[in-house]
Amino acid sequence: MINEVLAEVAPNEIVMRRRSPLAALVVLCVGAILLVLNFTANSDHESGLQAGAALGGVIACGIGVVMLALTFTGKKRWPWSVAERKPLRKTTTFYSFADRDKVADAVRRNDRKALAEIPVSQSAAVMHICWATPSGKLRVEQVQEYIPHRYEPVTEVLVNHTK
Repeated sequence: MINEVLAEVAPNEIVMRRRSPLAALVVLCVGAILLVLNFTANSDHESGLQAGAALGGVIACGIGVVMLALTFTGKKRWPWSVAERKPLRKTTTFYSFADRDKVADAVRRNDRKALAEIPVSQSAAVMHICWATPSGKLRVEQVQEYIPHRYEPVTEVLVNHTK
């Protein structure tokens, strides 16, 4: 399947990276700020708002720590383009089973125009997965068909370049 072999099909063009720790740090900082504000507030009696801020701060700090731990210890599973230094974006398009061969042929020929002319479907019988750079110069694609309870590849994982 395409997600499992993405970096292996184009090793000089795609590397797998971990997520950025920025979101985890933001959540952790928000939690810390809530806790500091709660403990520095002047009040003779604890109000419900103060208790809510303390609870929110503790929860946000906990979530931030977990997110940070997962960021640094988790799998490298986010594809990045070596040339553009940007992440690849995934798009998934569904087609009817009757168009399976047309879709597979258009992807194999790297014919974007023919693929655009095939009508998309609400049924999930045939799925076209495309990981592409923001500029569209590099695309890694695969066509899969739904066989009850799973998708099976129709095409191999294809690396397509545009100029």
